[in-house]
Amino acid sequence: MPYLGNTPTNQAYTPQVAYFSGNGSTTVFTLPRAVVSSAQILVFVANVPQNPTSAFTVSGTTLTFTSAPRSEEHTSELQSLRHLVCRL
Repeated sequence: MPYLGNTPTNQAYTPQVAYFSGNGSTTVFTLPRAVVSSAQILVFVANVPQNPTSAFTVSGTTLTFTSAPRSEEHTSELQSLRHLVCRL
């Protein structure tokens, strides 16, 4: 099929996932990639999305929770060029 203008290209989105485990006392985790703001990161604790204005802060590669995730909770962090998702 002919196109007017440039030929469309397919682009893939491949997120990066990193996992963390809570221990009931650690509130600071190191991210594999720096982020500029909490708008670039999604955080889940026990599959529950966390509110960036009340549950955590992020600065560079440092993710800081307002309260420590329990030891039975796991965090994963999903990161692409723009977005980072953490699961705990």
